Amino acid sequence: MSYYANGNVQREGSYRSGQKDGFWVQYWPNGGKKSEATFVNGKYTGLYTSYHENGKRRTQGLYNEIKGVSADGTKEGVWNDYEEDGETIRRKITYSRGSRTKPDEMAPFDETK
Repeated sequence: MSYYANGNVQREGSYRSGQKDGFWVQYWPNGGKKSEATFVNGKYTGLYTSYHENGKRRTQGLYNEIKGVSADGTKEGVWNDYEEDGETIRRKITYSRGSRTKPDEMAPFDETK
């Protein structure tokens, strides 16, 4: 666990063999959550969520599971970037094995595709 100068927690999580392992949370200096992520052997895996300073969701997407392949811990599928209300999607970014697969989609979205 590490702390800001004001005494609030900056981040918390655990290490295994010197690498991040398990669930980690980062915080804003005001004490609100900044991000949540899970790590295996220092690599992201599963759901990642970041938050605006107002506590509302900012970004959300998935990292590939750790399976011992080159795609381990890379971004996968659609990642959404949200307005400060935490609900309105302002941008969609699509990944496959960590690489963007098409141009970013900006609001308003054509849901008929």
